[in-house]
Amino acid sequence: MRTRAFLVLALLCAGLPCAARDASWKLAALVYPNDCRPALTIPGAAIDVLVRGAEGESEISGALFRREAQYPLSLRAAGTQEPDGAKWFRATVPKEAQAGAYSLEVQLRGRADRNSRSVFVFDKVPTEYAVAQVTDTHVGSWARSAAPMLEAVTEQVNQAKPLLVLTTGDITDGGKAEEYQTFLRMLNRFEAPTFVCAGNHDRHSRTLDSVYMDYCGEPSYFFDVGQDRFVACDMEFRWTDWQRHPQWLGVADALRGSPSTRWRILFSHRYEPGMSYHFQRYLCEDRVSAFLSGHWHWDFVGEFSGGTKWVATAASVGGCWRMFRIGPEGVTVGPLQGPATAEARGTP
Repeated sequence: MRTRAFLVLALLCAGLPCAARDASWKLAALVYPNDCRPALTIPGAAIDVLVRGAEGESEISGALFRREAQYPLSLRAAGTQEPDGAKWFRATVPKEAQAGAYSLEVQLRGRADRNSRSVFVFDKVPTEYAVAQVTDTHVGSWARSAAPMLEAVTEQVNQAKPLLVLTTGDITDGGKAEEYQTFLRMLNRFEAPTFVCAGNHDRHSRTLDSVYMDYCGEPSYFFDVGQDRFVACDMEFRWTDWQRHPQWLGVADALRGSPSTRWRILFSHRYEPGMSYHFQRYLCEDRVSAFLSGHWHWDFVGEFSGGTKWVATAASVGGCWRMFRIGPEGVTVGPLQGPATAEARGTP
């Protein structure tokens, strides 16, 4: 898990042959940032970029695109490499870049690869802002057509104008390629940056298979909004020994933050009361201000014994979503939005 804080989104140029991801919507040479995990930034700040197949700075360049605006980027090697060989680069967003959503394009050995809605530029780092939670979209569900409800949810969230949208798992119903493709088309209708994590329906086994990562990238990560830290955690791995599991070690390290960290918000798909006490210990030692989840298809707002707010939001495939307000006083949980049926507001 690597820190990737406050990044920017872009639209692309013509010229070189290019593709949005690849023909199947999978992530291609440009792995990060992407529309499931964008970069947030301000003018003049740096963003990190993860690229497959690049050997060094001399063979790679980049650009940000937004409507008629285009800003070339110089990618500098960051000196780090992922286990699959992908390499990290760093680029500085021009000071003249206007606020908005951008596509990011990398040009590598005569070929261009782009990710839309992958970089968002803000005028300044916010201290008070709103965050929307969308969960359990279950794209591909045989039980009902998800499209009408999800279109309504997207429209309502866009009208509310949150700073960002957290999508907390079960984004597909069966983890199929065509379901991910449909989900990504839906996701790109949101105006705010969207951050996604995996659920139990987004896989074919307890160990997360490559399908989710092919389309969405790393399942556990964190990013900062000013002094606030957001941590995505994939909960579907084996949790019998959280102290030694490499993924949990990365999550625990991210939760520590830094001395300047104000609030820590952990978001995941699933939580069960029987999960390891190691997980609860990190929640209750004043490390986490709020834990946001889905999975249950019920609306629930509670609190762990140490004071961490625990929120389970009802399923967006049923038209539900939630807004949170984050500011100097902490994380304020808003009411369930959408068709608040008795089932959606049920208590486990």
